[in-house]
Amino acid sequence: MRSSEQWSIRQTAVYQRFEASSNRSNLILLHPVPEAIAQTRLEQKMSDQCGAPELLEQPVNQHILLISAYFNNWREYMVHFEEELLTIVSTARQMVIALFLPTSSQERY
Repeated sequence: MRSSEQWSIRQTAVYQRFEASSNRSNLILLHPVPEAIAQTRLEQKMSDQCGAPELLEQPVNQHILLISAYFNNWREYMVHFEEELLTIVSTARQMVIALFLPTSSQERY
């Protein structure tokens, strides 16, 4: 398996409808795996007596919670590709240097 194939693309979709007049919000969360981290965190926060009002007061807080659930994965993903990129850059630098080094027939004493 190529190292870039360690990661797979997974998407989560969020649909939210907020009615300011009634202060009601409907949230639909679609994700690729059962019991996803975002779902679990949202359910935990909604079952918490202190956390639920915080999420319900400002509907954007629900989105912040969902996005923050995956920050650590994104960090690992970016580190992985940074390592791959550094390897490519290192190889490219070596190739450029090799192009400018004189061969034995070009050397002068």
